[in-house]
Amino acid sequence: GEFYEWRDAPDAEFAVVGDPIAHSWSPRLFQAAFSESALPCRYVAIRVPRGELAGALEHLSAGGYRGVNVTVPLKEEAYALTDSIDALGAVNTVRLPGLQSTSTDGPGLVAALRQLGSGPKLLLLGTGGTARSVLTALLEGGFSVSLWNRTMPRAAQLVSDLDVMVPVLDMASASGFDTVINATSATLDGLSLPVEWSGVGLAMDLMYGSVPSPFMLAAKEAGWTAVDGREMLVQQAALSYQFWFENSPDIDAMRGALP
Repeated sequence: GEFYEWRDAPDAEFAVVGDPIAHSWSPRLFQAAFSESALPCRYVAIRVPRGELAGALEHLSAGGYRGVNVTVPLKEEAYALTDSIDALGAVNTVRLPGLQSTSTDGPGLVAALRQLGSGPKLLLLGTGGTARSVLTALLEGGFSVSLWNRTMPRAAQLVSDLDVMVPVLDMASASGFDTVINATSATLDGLSLPVEWSGVGLAMDLMYGSVPSPFMLAAKEAGWTAVDGREMLVQQAALSYQFWFENSPDIDAMRGALP
């Protein structure tokens, strides 16, 4: 996809920022929502390396941008720089120039799981910004969640940071779970995860792309239903739109814009 370096940001009102960023489908979704609502807005993808978000947000605000979505690896940085309405340590949606922020990842994931008919027992893989921003929402949504990470102490740390009652597993076994969610960055790196698949259920990779991830392929082979993060992407994008415009977009138009 087409993207810009933040210092070369074009005339636009909204953007998704992260690094890497070329793979993002957000511009398609928002452009579809804007044209459906006849809003004369432009949404672009902008690369912001780790550590440069403060300068980038200042630059975009000065250039007339009204909002940004924040993706990997900047969600924690965005939380530190903005005034969040739901303090979870990671945000993905920011209003400019005032720097109010929220995370629509958690509610977006809950909405996607409902749409996909997930059962209540979830195994969440990972402890990064995405895992952090969805864990509380999953619990509030009535799901029962267990957590696994390659390094157990990081998982234990997340549980204590968020002050939640969540079991930390030393092995990623799918046994007894309805849904296994990959919130690690393994997919971006093309890596597979040591999941022991048994039983059947829904395997959801929060990343998305034109080819199934190693995680999805392994799940499929074990007889699980494997989906990527596109439904969550749509749901969290719709909630970001609401945060900016205070009304809802046409979610079907957003879905229809997916490649």
